[in-house]
Amino acid sequence: MWVDALGESAFSAGFEISAQPSVIAFKPGKRKRWSLHEGAFTESAISGFCDKVMGGDVRFKAMDNLPKLTPAPPQEKKEKK
Repeated sequence: MWVDALGESAFSAGFEISAQPSVIAFKPGKRKRWSLHEGAFTESAISGFCDKVMGGDVRFKAMDNLPKLTPAPPQEKKEKK
């Protein structure tokens, strides 16, 4: 998913994101784990990171709770004619 790291500073801080743009891999479930891609933001570098994630060659960090996103503003309902 894509997240605006500046607008969602608490969420991005939970994943130790310090530079934009960034890529993380997240494993949900009972034992939530994540890993931050720390290489260049190029197609080949990100592809290599994804290959390492899928191959089991990435070290993941554990987290207790997923950082919270700011709730979206309520949408106004359109009147039916």
